[in-house]
Amino acid sequence: MVANLMRQPLLISGLLTHAERHHGSREIVTRLAEGSVHRCSYRDLAARARRLANALARHGVRPEERVASLAWNSHRHLELCHAVAGSGAVLHTLAPDTVPEQVAWMLRHAEDRMLFFDLGFLPVVEAALPLGLPVEHLVVMTDRAHMPAPRPGLQLLCYEDLLSAHSARFDWPQLDEDTASSLCHVHGDDGVPRGVLHSHRSTMLQAYAALQPDAFGCSSNDVVLPVVPMSHGNAWGLPHAASMVGAKVVFAGPWLAGASLCQLIEDERVSVAAALPSAWQSVLTHLGERGLDLGPLRRMIVGGLPPGGRLLHAWGPTGTGVAGTVCVLGPGQLTLGPDRRLVIRPPPGQAMYGVEMKIIGEGGDELPRDGVARGDLMVRGPWVAAGLFRGGGSQGTAWPDGWCPTGETAAIDPQGGVHLFGAAGSAAPP
Repeated sequence: MVANLMRQPLLISGLLTHAERHHGSREIVTRLAEGSVHRCSYRDLAARARRLANALARHGVRPEERVASLAWNSHRHLELCHAVAGSGAVLHTLAPDTVPEQVAWMLRHAEDRMLFFDLGFLPVVEAALPLGLPVEHLVVMTDRAHMPAPRPGLQLLCYEDLLSAHSARFDWPQLDEDTASSLCHVHGDDGVPRGVLHSHRSTMLQAYAALQPDAFGCSSNDVVLPVVPMSHGNAWGLPHAASMVGAKVVFAGPWLAGASLCQLIEDERVSVAAALPSAWQSVLTHLGERGLDLGPLRRMIVGGLPPGGRLLHAWGPTGTGVAGTVCVLGPGQLTLGPDRRLVIRPPPGQAMYGVEMKIIGEGGDELPRDGVARGDLMVRGPWVAAGLFRGGGSQGTAWPDGWCPTGETAAIDPQGGVHLFGAAGSAAPP
């Protein structure tokens, strides 16, 4: 017997429409590269995303084609995410630290039609151009007043000019929820970038998962600061999760030094923030040197190996999208005073619902969950990549046994806690 329920696809465009209708006045704040602070609302962002979708169509971007970005987190980058994915194309996010040779390789691998980049990355783009780029249009994500001077043989489009030249009326197409929405490249141990595609469905499920109380736990009362780049699984799904509940979103742009982040957190009353270990180390160093605290911040999320007791630790390779495991203090530890909490050894990560994990030995057999045996950590789940983008052919390659290799060595204890020990020996990371 099949239940008589509606089939409503999980689409990123539907999330944007929801945010516009139900949280339209909630703020989105960006510290721009020029140093000023830009403020808009979800309603403004939705209208601008529709303008950008019209611009993409006008410049020949078709469904399933790729559009690349080399940019810091900002309202413009989020607009691009919605416009590209919502129109049926795929946003290819490049990491901000990508060097010119890698930029050229990744753009050719993805066959990107357009490249959107922040003004500060112009030297990287110029250095990559002689290496052969497939893109037909280069768009600088700034306004006319800050456009670079004309260069011989280099035609640059202005982001704000693109938006102002097109209508805010755009009907988002009804896509299959398994349509690809974003592409991220990560580097394997052999130095070769590997592409991982995310879909509308996986992105929406990631956002739902991120809202769990023992995950990122955002609500409409929160002010969310995603410092982790969009190239890391859509900033771990945090901007989409915030849009789902109507949380205020704050973007730091390129201002990632400890002092800048601390000032932004204080000025905007940030309550939930997520960043890579290097950013948080800079913040903690700044606080320690000046004897300051971060009063409004209730949850600091760090990705990678366990950092220590003062941060909420989340882990997940790009192939898992959002975090695969999350470490939180247990009920007994929460009764301790703040000073004692800081010296607690972080508990093992617990898999988020929807993610299954196992460890295997050199022969591929599953090892016991006794907290002692160590093996290559494998994962699977509804938002975990089933294979690599164009790993061995035009349509990509699938993992042979349905489990994604993470490239990490781990042990799993009888309570399901995952203990990470670093790079694995026999499994190749995605």
